[in-house]
Amino acid sequence: MLEHGTLRYFTSGHADSTQRDLYLEELSQAQHLWVTNLDEQTLDAAERLMAGKWSALPHPYVLDERAPFPTNFALRDHLLKFTGSTSLVFLPSSLNMEEWHNKGTSTALASFKLLHQAGARVGLVLVRWGLSVSAVERWLADQNLETFVFWMEPQPRITLQQIMASVDVVWDQFALEAMGGLAIKCMEQGAPLVSRGISARGLQLIGEPPNYLTAATPQDVAARSLDVIGISSTLGLSSAHSHFGLPGRNWLVRRHHHEICRQLQVERYRELLTFGTNAPSAHPDAWSHQPDYR
Repeated sequence: MLEHGTLRYFTSGHADSTQRDLYLEELSQAQHLWVTNLDEQTLDAAERLMAGKWSALPHPYVLDERAPFPTNFALRDHLLKFTGSTSLVFLPSSLNMEEWHNKGTSTALASFKLLHQAGARVGLVLVRWGLSVSAVERWLADQNLETFVFWMEPQPRITLQQIMASVDVVWDQFALEAMGGLAIKCMEQGAPLVSRGISARGLQLIGEPPNYLTAATPQDVAARSLDVIGISSTLGLSSAHSHFGLPGRNWLVRRHHHEICRQLQVERYRELLTFGTNAPSAHPDAWSHQPDYR
């Protein structure tokens, strides 16, 4: 079985009881569980429900040889003009502030307010996606910040990466200590990323921390963003991307390569097919022992 946020959700007590019972029944019959989200809540659930039968796995993806995509200066100029700004922040993650589905949207909004209070002429690009879109619209209006925001509909992955190439800094989720698919795509693009860090146990399972700017509070998010914007303003967008974004791309190619994902699965499935129910216990930290790929 592959966990992709479901383990945390279905053990939280919030999910429909019938769905939760069916999911837990499937877990009880599974020989192995691949855990892709390494936040503390998910790791606690994995160990409690699947002790000896789970392993950390990179989010499955294949490196796109077309990335990184070039900056779309026409798009950038349009977004700057629309928001009346001199720099741009892109928040592509879903807008969720619900107790059981929190992406840290409130932290992002508070950070945006702090940037404006500091005098930064920053525009915010948001995706009309998530459970809290209406709440975000109301908050922006209440704070008189709505004119600095460009709303867009959900887009294909390549379009999102082209936007990442054209903004100063990308924000991901700030609630969970985990790295999701949007962070991976941002690092693949080589754009400056600010997001919450990985949990201590998660870092042990990975073996090396992802190389992006970490922040959890509005003050830290704003500070990290101003660092990027400062270089972008003085040395140019490409210099900021190279300085803050290239290390993340290098880490992704080296430690999150699709070959690592493939090899982990081959090794574990070989054990399961060879030994069946007598297969040795899984090694949750097998990822951390995989060689680098370039």
